[in-house]
Amino acid sequence: MGEQELQVEGYKIERELGKGGMATVYLAVQENFRREVALKVMAPNLVADASFGDRFLREARIVANLAHPNIVSVYDVGSSGDNYFLAMELHTGGDLSRRIAGGLSHVEIIGILRQIASALAYAHSNGYVHRDIKPGNVLFSHHGHVVLTDFGIAKAADSSTELTKVKRVVGDSEMTKEGSIVGTPSYMSPEQARGQRVDGRADIYSLGIMLYEMLTKAVPYHSPDPFAVAIMHINEPLPQLPEEHAVFQPLLDRLLAKEPEERFQTGNELIEALDELAGRVQAPKPTPEELRTIVVAPGEVPDAARKPGDRRNLLVGGGVAGLAVFAGMLFYLLSPAGESEPAPGSADAATESVAETTGSAESEQETTGSTPSDADEVRIAMLLRDAERAIEANRLSSPPGDNALAKYREIFELDPGNKAAREGQVRVADRYLELAKNAVRERRVRSARRYVDKVQEFAPGHPELAGARQLVANAERSGASAQKNELRIMGLLGQARIAFDDDRLTTPKGSSAWDKYKAVLAIDPNHPQALEGIQRVATRYLQLAKGELAKGNHGKASDYLAKAEMVSPTHPGLPEARASAARAQAGS
Repeated sequence: MGEQELQVEGYKIERELGKGGMATVYLAVQENFRREVALKVMAPNLVADASFGDRFLREARIVANLAHPNIVSVYDVGSSGDNYFLAMELHTGGDLSRRIAGGLSHVEIIGILRQIASALAYAHSNGYVHRDIKPGNVLFSHHGHVVLTDFGIAKAADSSTELTKVKRVVGDSEMTKEGSIVGTPSYMSPEQARGQRVDGRADIYSLGIMLYEMLTKAVPYHSPDPFAVAIMHINEPLPQLPEEHAVFQPLLDRLLAKEPEERFQTGNELIEALDELAGRVQAPKPTPEELRTIVVAPGEVPDAARKPGDRRNLLVGGGVAGLAVFAGMLFYLLSPAGESEPAPGSADAATESVAETTGSAESEQETTGSTPSDADEVRIAMLLRDAERAIEANRLSSPPGDNALAKYREIFELDPGNKAAREGQVRVADRYLELAKNAVRERRVRSARRYVDKVQEFAPGHPELAGARQLVANAERSGASAQKNELRIMGLLGQARIAFDDDRLTTPKGSSAWDKYKAVLAIDPNHPQALEGIQRVATRYLQLAKGELAKGNHGKASDYLAKAEMVSPTHPGLPEARASAARAQAGS
């Protein structure tokens, strides 16, 4: 059907945006609000099949119930003549397929995954599983905001069941009957491929396939035969990433676990893992300018390469002059420019607690009389520099072998009493405790628990550990309530945004933008988005008042000013708006 032939009452069709097997999406103008929308119109040849009509309308009902910043908003749904349609929020930044083709940085990939995971966490908590997560269903706004769309084959939870017991069958149509396979083969989970029951963890698996594709520009399993691809998801081993993307391999392995129980169980769990990964991915790499060399005179080694308290020359004598030069060059390559600032919290008490945990006792060393060899001193200097860089990059205890704690353990094998390594471990503990406190503030309680447990493993005597553990325990007790409130707030903010776009500013009562923002503030009186939203509503009324004054409609302008004052009595624009209204009335 051509654009000129298609007519949907209340909408002016501008042009086609995209076409699929089930529907065509058009750029259209919703005439009563004079706003551009994405108008999804079901293919006419499918209208006669009730199952496709049911699926189309089910998408509308699902998305209408999911008000979340990263889920597409539905403005209208209905039929016009023989056409079923959905009017949705318009996003002009293309889909993820286009972004993948253009190439994505590691930082961009984490940001995209985080937003999709947030949308899935919300959808799953409300009893919906998408079942068709793929790049074509991930859209971008013009400024890069990620939005998940196309819930056409999503399934709704029975309100009396837990998410993991959600019914697979929605309706009695052939497309969802027991044993059928629903989804896109390249992205479907093993349980989808088997035609088994699915829950939110199937979407988590599909997100793992997308991660692989974002990194490599290809899906891990491909074949001309869709059935063969489905079998690959069930039987083929987990894909391995190229070396340049190896930092993502542990995350990918868990996303693509064959058994749902071995994957991230929720979108929020995935977000926590992404937050932990972000520090390593974002860490700056050494520049070529940093890789300079310097010749150190025979018998001289910088102080940091020495065992604490030992001021003898590391290498002496002309017979080892060449080795001294080489060691000096190595040290310079691996040492920081200038002295680093002392880490916060590295008090003597904390250092002593780490010493006890690592079993490093200087008295034992003095008894045995053992001291590190010259070669060991060089190796220790290199390890200290590696550990320092690992801390800066937030590689505190992972990945295996290339993290700060691993470097310090290797130092202790060479020199059990090494003071610099003990102080370094305290810095790692300080960083973990700082991460734990931040995680509590951000309501990522599971992450906070992992952080304090890690400190317990290698620095149980740290003077701040007990307080941090108590902080986490308190957060765990209130965690369930906080999570429920967070989900409620997210829903209210999404509803407020839609109401604002529809100019439902303060009416109708209970469903206006103002009411939704007030509901958020009733849960969290200092919520920044709600406070900002209140100001936006008041600003909108001031703009309307200004427009009416320009038309000479003083009565309407006065009404709008009164509403602005009701919404935000301290709005900074009110005094000038009142003065303008007074001048206009005086001059009339």
